[in-house]
Amino acid sequence: VARRADLIHANWSLNGLVAGIAGKLAATPVITTLRGSDVSRLQHSLIQRTLLYGCLRTNCRVVAVNDAIKDDVCRLYPRYSTRVVTVPNGVDDTFLGISAGASRTPGTTRITSIGNLNPNKRMHTIIEALSQVRGNPKISLGIVGDGPERDRLQTLAADAANDAIRVDLPGSKAPDEIPSILAETDIFILASRAEGRPNVILEAMAAGLPIVASDIDGIRELVVHEQTGLLFKVDDPASLATQLDRLLSDPDLCTRIGAAARRFITTRQLTWERCADSYQGLYQACLEGVTAG
Repeated sequence: VARRADLIHANWSLNGLVAGIAGKLAATPVITTLRGSDVSRLQHSLIQRTLLYGCLRTNCRVVAVNDAIKDDVCRLYPRYSTRVVTVPNGVDDTFLGISAGASRTPGTTRITSIGNLNPNKRMHTIIEALSQVRGNPKISLGIVGDGPERDRLQTLAADAANDAIRVDLPGSKAPDEIPSILAETDIFILASRAEGRPNVILEAMAAGLPIVASDIDGIRELVVHEQTGLLFKVDDPASLATQLDRLLSDPDLCTRIGAAARRFITTRQLTWERCADSYQGLYQACLEGVTAG
């Protein structure tokens, strides 16, 4: 396959190393895009560092989806820093057309979180935070996704349910269903303990939603505390509840940070078209034999 290709584009360091070796044998340039999981394990995994080192040695370019990932890679492997570039993910224009506003269910605040139901996403933190919100407001929480934590989360949801709190786990949804879900959302939460550059945050920002997210590298570049959203301490339901209290009691704050989040997307042109243009430039550079290091 490598011999028939003009260029190989891989995702994740393991695939990038395999593609890089194949590319060397076939004299075919290779580009690899790193995701959050590639870098989050670097400090604790010799295997992961070895994979990344091999990827850097054999690839024409290695792409980070955010600056934090790029900085970590360059710090560990400064010799190959000129091969590492940042290309942010984009968002579909559909999300920019969503009309964000007051609650779609009168008297009830609809909160949404979207992601795989695995331990990294810390969905249980969101459910646990609801019981600590002040004033006993009516809240409908929708956790969209599926995975190994589903049974545990269903148990927590049942325990949390009362006259004011409702928690639904509707399962996974197709990508084309996400805009309508966000259109019915008042507040978006992402509670992950590690991320690269989560597309779902970009989509919620483009939709103009007030966002509460965990204070980690992959999110911090997008959600600037008090400006384009609110941040809370990872694995801390009380910290999350505090930020929810602020939004639930201050509609003007919701409107302000939601509008700022959308402006962040538009002013930085974080669209898939812009992302594609960046990759096209990288492809052209590698095809022309412009290598580094």
